[in-house]
Amino acid sequence: MTLKIEVREISTENKEWHELVHSSRQNILFVDQRFLNIWTTKGTSNHLMLLGCYDESGCLVGGQAIIHRKFMGLRIQGSFNISYRCTPILAGHIRENSPEQYEILSALARVTRKKFPYLKVEFHPNLTDTRAYLNNGWHAEPQYAHTWDLRNVDNILQNMHRKKRSYVRKALETYEFNVERDKKIIDEFLRLYTETMAKFSWCPNENWSESFHHKANWLLDEKLLLPCTCRAKTGELISVALVILSPENRTAYGWLIGYDHAYASYEIPASLQYYSATILAANFDVLDLGDGPNANLFAYKDSLGTASHPFWVLTTKDTKKWIKVLDFLRDTRQSLQKLFRQRIHAFDS
Repeated sequence: MTLKIEVREISTENKEWHELVHSSRQNILFVDQRFLNIWTTKGTSNHLMLLGCYDESGCLVGGQAIIHRKFMGLRIQGSFNISYRCTPILAGHIRENSPEQYEILSALARVTRKKFPYLKVEFHPNLTDTRAYLNNGWHAEPQYAHTWDLRNVDNILQNMHRKKRSYVRKALETYEFNVERDKKIIDEFLRLYTETMAKFSWCPNENWSESFHHKANWLLDEKLLLPCTCRAKTGELISVALVILSPENRTAYGWLIGYDHAYASYEIPASLQYYSATILAANFDVLDLGDGPNANLFAYKDSLGTASHPFWVLTTKDTKKWIKVLDFLRDTRQSLQKLFRQRIHAFDS
């Protein structure tokens, strides 16, 4: 008998969502209602669409949280630095790769295609069956997360490529590494991160900075953020790496890193990541350093002796076409805003 699924929008205040997440094998911090609320409030233009999948008896058996922005009447998924974004969530009693799972995922695939012009969904690694999405016109490609096993933290340094291992050992002798949880470190991180991203011609605006402070401070208050620092022996701050903690699945996720480019950058990131692994090993099983979306990042993370674990990335049909449309609309809006400012300036003159 085919399972009939009704998909409808629900609120994060819905207790059923909390129960669903905590019963699910996809239980990670990034789908927790507290995290979702913080990521879509204060200083952000983010919105949250929370979809619940109900069976014929009215039980919540699945769901999906989609953080997005609204642009000229369209819901547009932003580029958010969180792992396994938009992953579907299944109730704990739904068997892996079962007909029930297929129907839930099919319902989500159909509904989200109607609500968004394009969408990118990263499956949690324990979701391995993409047929429900493929059969509804989505595309699927594998991606690989690079992880360290913290249960064997002593082996991490030994498994690194020889040159990388020598860099890390040298840095551990040359610099001072610590965990600094004072909120002032967030300001210092932002300064270094802005320097780091300047080489990519990116500079955070005031809204982004306010939103980032709000998120990072909340994570600190909830003891869900590990800020690891690297300083010169004189006390000068060289680098800060932020790691998000997900106690639900005993996994830590490398988030962002900023560093002073006056120092040898090939030594610092790997050394900070290794240091964070040694600190995390007491309470976490895995440090997830994220994927390697290009050859350089893949090679770098491979040189750290990480294990590669596949996960699926699903995208809606004609994604490239919609991105071109969005870029055109964004460019048009920016041109109009520039023209408006010029007119105002001319009028004031």
